[in-house]
Amino acid sequence: MTLPQRFVVTRAEATIESTHDLAEEAAGHLVAWGLPARRAADLRLALAEMICNVCRHAYAGERPGPLRLELVWSADDITLSVAHQGVLFDPFSVKEPPEPDPEDPSTWPEGGMGLMLIRQLTDFIEYYRSGGWIIFSAIVCEPLRQ
Repeated sequence: MTLPQRFVVTRAEATIESTHDLAEEAAGHLVAWGLPARRAADLRLALAEMICNVCRHAYAGERPGPLRLELVWSADDITLSVAHQGVLFDPFSVKEPPEPDPEDPSTWPEGGMGLMLIRQLTDFIEYYRSGGWIIFSAIVCEPLRQ
């Protein structure tokens, strides 16, 4: 297999309705590259949350804007990147919600669970600007199977 493996797709308009299809297509590429289906399903969930965050927050209250999804599987890791040109939002500014009390629904968090999920399914995250895009990447330490 040639290193690195790469999949890129750009949509002119990021919409909630496109979230599932984009994440599913990306997971299909990961499986085709040799990632076990169960792990690809985890990363599909993380990607769906990343795409959904762009649709809900980066373009909130405005027309949907462009979105670029990129997967790169190198010799050492998989990078899942979602780029947009909407409102800047730093995921590092969001603290993990406190541990809820299973017996007390008033302690159950109403938001912020998506970022917690992304953090749990991946090894680390990056957030930066490049070439007019705001890029949120999640990296998974998963060597490419050859």
